[in-house]
Amino acid sequence: MTTVPYPGELVSRETIPGVGECLLRPVQPEDELTFLDSFSQLSLHDVHMRFFTPLRSLPPQVLARLTHIDYDHEMAFVLLDSANKVAGISRMTGRPDSDRAEFAIVTRSDLKQHGIARLLMNKLIFYARTKGITEIFGDVLAENAAMLAFCRTLGFALERSAEDRFLVRATLQL
Repeated sequence: MTTVPYPGELVSRETIPGVGECLLRPVQPEDELTFLDSFSQLSLHDVHMRFFTPLRSLPPQVLARLTHIDYDHEMAFVLLDSANKVAGISRMTGRPDSDRAEFAIVTRSDLKQHGIARLLMNKLIFYARTKGITEIFGDVLAENAAMLAFCRTLGFALERSAEDRFLVRATLQL
């Protein structure tokens, strides 16, 4: 088994209106402490919308899963502000034998409405296309009207889950 090296070619500088210059790059294991700090900046509501449960902290195994990326089968992008604080994170995970991948995204609670989610999702979509992914999907809580509206603006199809009435599956064909 070979290890895919850190994809440094995906690092870029981005200017976010109302936020300033930010660094957009793939997540790396060294981000653990930064992620812990950023988690504390999320409102309980935003934590619930992202993780579907009211976590008060990130368990070590979840933190490791979020920061130790197998670049061959998944990707996660982090947007860091000028103070090296997480402004947002997007990620996708797929199986080796599939051209589908699941996405997740979160924006720091105090930085919503600055275009961060759109930037991160567009980066993820672009990356997915370069890897031959033909569909990305994610489950969204039915009560998360803002995320459902956001997905609609990007062209995602939305369908209520047959198994769980509290979930909506957002799917985008690439």
